[in-house]
Amino acid sequence: PKMSQYNLKIDGLEVDERLNKERLKPELDLVYKAINEPVGGNPLAEYSTENYIWGVRFQMPILLRKERAELNITRLKIENMELDQSNVSMNLRYKAEASINTWEMSFSQVRIYEQTVEDYSNLLNGERRLFETGESSVFMVNRRELGYINAKIKLIEYLTKNHKAKLSTEYSLGLLWE
Repeated sequence: PKMSQYNLKIDGLEVDERLNKERLKPELDLVYKAINEPVGGNPLAEYSTENYIWGVRFQMPILLRKERAELNITRLKIENMELDQSNVSMNLRYKAEASINTWEMSFSQVRIYEQTVEDYSNLLNGERRLFETGESSVFMVNRRELGYINAKIKLIEYLTKNHKAKLSTEYSLGLLWE
């Protein structure tokens, strides 16, 4: 949307530039006026080819300083707007790439931590088997279970961060509107 806004502003400035170019051109007007009175509602009743006024009017400013200055100012405004547009484009591209990288990193963290949760689950199941055979204590089972629960909580946090990073990426790419 920001890029469309800049495109519209540039289009408006280009219209101003064309107007300023038109002001540089001389004006040549042909003037013709028939002199007659309508008789009986008919305007052509008393028309004669010798009853008319005609002329030529030519007008051009001598120095054209003002018009040239306005044209140069408009061109500078267009150039400035294009540079601003380029700057905004680069900033948007940077933000999009940064958010994509953040999303990819959070996605890889989720995958790694899913494996960690699975490993904690295997440790807990192994400790339970050892407890059933009498080779472990309730304290060790509780300790493994606490590690497993903490790993699940951490996984949920990483999933939340991944979802936020995905939404941030969609927003920076212009796919998600406010």
